[in-house]
Amino acid sequence: MVWRLQSRGELQRIGIVNFVTRTGRLARLALGVAVFLSTFGIDVTAGLAALGIGGLALALGARKAVEDLVGSIMVLADKPVRIGDRCKVNGRIGDVVDVGMRSTRIRTRERRLLTIPKSQFADAEIENLTLRDRFFVDQIFGVGFDVQVAGVEAVLTALRSVLEEDPDYIPTACPVRCLGFKEGLYTFQIHSYLQGPTYAEGFVRQERLLLELLRRLDAIGVSPSPPLHRIDLSERSPGASRDFPHGQPGANPD
Repeated sequence: MVWRLQSRGELQRIGIVNFVTRTGRLARLALGVAVFLSTFGIDVTAGLAALGIGGLALALGARKAVEDLVGSIMVLADKPVRIGDRCKVNGRIGDVVDVGMRSTRIRTRERRLLTIPKSQFADAEIENLTLRDRFFVDQIFGVGFDVQVAGVEAVLTALRSVLEEDPDYIPTACPVRCLGFKEGLYTFQIHSYLQGPTYAEGFVRQERLLLELLRRLDAIGVSPSPPLHRIDLSERSPGASRDFPHGQPGANPD
């Protein structure tokens, strides 16, 4: 049954099928035990009454198990993730490999198996990265002040052209901006969306966009520059004795 759903791409129903299957197994086990006891003349109804009292005490002692069961029902009802989805749960990114009755298992990017109890999973902050409808591109870079005003305009034109010519570009308001002057640079920002059917494919298309952008900048003779780092020497007292034990560099000590 599960492999048929996988072949059809109905990943969301796999978790429901697993939950119903495991619940059915428990019900059949309980029924089998009741039938087995009745064959030996044991009054099952009296046992059920006793289990009602003992079940209350057991439920109080197994509160976490009950919470996991309730959380499992909530997750199946809300359907935040499916088997095979890439998601972020409380800051951890991974692929969902199993949605069980008691826990959800996620294979992290480090190839570790993360098991999250359903009571915690139902209350967690879950971000489904697979179900995003587009890929967000947010890149900031700068060029040095040695570039003239015409060069700044050429950079903006190149950025807009690269976006508009990209087949996956989704038109947005003000996708390219000159943010201003910071750390000795003219600062630019690309703030737009690309069509990305999967989480990984979105990064591939962003990489293609950035490589084309670098080619355009190289064609107009502009290269992205690292920020300038200034050293503040205003608090240093005059004189070289603090920096050079023998005075100024090149001086002959007595």
